[in-house]
Amino acid sequence: MPLVTVLLPVYNAEKYLAEAVKSVLDQTFSDFELLVIDDGSTDRSAEILEGFHDSRIRYLKNETNVKLIRTLNRGLKEARGEFIARMDSDDICFPQRLERQLQFFVREPDTAVVGTFAIRIDETGRHGSLIKRPVGAELSRSAWLPTPLLHPTVMMRRSLVDKGFTYDDSCLHCEDYDLWIRLLKAGHRIENLPAPLLFYRLHGGGVSVQNRELQLQNSYRIFLRHYEGVDLTFAEYCGLVGAKGNLIWIRRLALLRQIFRNQALSYWHIGRQLTLHVRRMLFKE
Repeated sequence: MPLVTVLLPVYNAEKYLAEAVKSVLDQTFSDFELLVIDDGSTDRSAEILEGFHDSRIRYLKNETNVKLIRTLNRGLKEARGEFIARMDSDDICFPQRLERQLQFFVREPDTAVVGTFAIRIDETGRHGSLIKRPVGAELSRSAWLPTPLLHPTVMMRRSLVDKGFTYDDSCLHCEDYDLWIRLLKAGHRIENLPAPLLFYRLHGGGVSVQNRELQLQNSYRIFLRHYEGVDLTFAEYCGLVGAKGNLIWIRRLALLRQIFRNQALSYWHIGRQLTLHVRRMLFKE
């Protein structure tokens, strides 16, 4: 059995698929299977995959289009590796991605999931800014922000699936946000490796770009589910997480105190909310 399963869901991904697959096959670590699950594509995706002759590729196809979450859950059940790494069909892995994440698990054996930083690229592959995520102690205190891990960068232990940690089908476009919170509440450690190991592509056809408003609304619903007793409106939630929303400074601090209850607020959280408040006042965001 392979040590790692790279889970790659595909739906009408012909434009960037070959580059994504090649970046996985060119990894410095080679003991993996690339589990590709085609969710009923109607373009040339299947033809492109047939052009790769590599025994590490395992290709499955859904009989009908069941959407991303069910496709991911099928992949979690089909995975044969001890570790499962996520990959999207429009992104590009750095060659050392799998090797460095596995090294992290060896150094930090109590970790259940590890993500990485990433570099934005556009439709043409032009490099943009660095995408960071919180690291260390601040990560567990930032899990309420969508989202503490960049989903296509993560590698997780297969044993989590055996314990019932799969994606919730009701959490459309923010299934990862819900999963990370559930893992933390159950006492599992999630972490970020503070280095970019993926080129994260932003383009008009991306799921996050097309469904930003719905994604934000569902994130708010998930937040209320997991942080019971926090009394805030959708507009206030938007203000706290950095989306558009009018929220005065005193109310920001009051909501943070509700979220963390008896815990002292960190300088990171206070500083973040102060920054969002100033941006709102200066730029009317």
